[in-house]
Amino acid sequence: MVDSEKKQIILRGHGVVEGITEGEAIVTTQAFAFPHGVDPKTGIVTDVRHELKGENIAGRILVYPQGRGSTTGDLWMLELTRCGKSAAAIINVETDPITVTGAILSRLTYGTTIPIIEKLDRNPIDIIKTGDYIRVDANRGTVEVLDKKHQAHKSDRKS
Repeated sequence: MVDSEKKQIILRGHGVVEGITEGEAIVTTQAFAFPHGVDPKTGIVTDVRHELKGENIAGRILVYPQGRGSTTGDLWMLELTRCGKSAAAIINVETDPITVTGAILSRLTYGTTIPIIEKLDRNPIDIIKTGDYIRVDANRGTVEVLDKKHQAHKSDRKS
C-alpha cells in the first residue's frame, strides 16, 4: 500500500516482538546467523561468507529472509545488546525462534527493545534497500519506508 498523502510505502505483517523504532535499514538477501558472524564488541559482520561482511548492524534495522545456524544465536544477540551494538529492529520474511528469544532476553535482561516483524504482505527485501530510512511498528505489524527527505539522518553512517 502507498499512502498517497505522505508518499510512504507501508508494508503490513505480523509483529513478533513488540516495539516501535525508526532508522536506517541494512538489507541482505542471504540468511543471517549471529553466532560467530557478528563481532559483539563492534556490531560488525565478520562472517567471511556473508555479503554483509564488514558492515555494521549496530543501531540499524536489519532486514534478512530468515536466520540460519546455531541455537546460541539468542545469547549472541544478548551479548550484542550488552555491548550496545544490537540491531535497532529486525525484519524477516520468516523469523526463527532463536532470534525471537534473543530479542526477548535483550528486553528482560537489559531493558533494550528490539522489535521484530515478519510475514509482510510483500517481500521486504524487494521493497527496502540498504540506506532507506524506515519506521517499524511491531505493535501494529507495520513497516513504513519513509520518503527520501528523511534519509538525511544517514549522512554520517560511513564515517
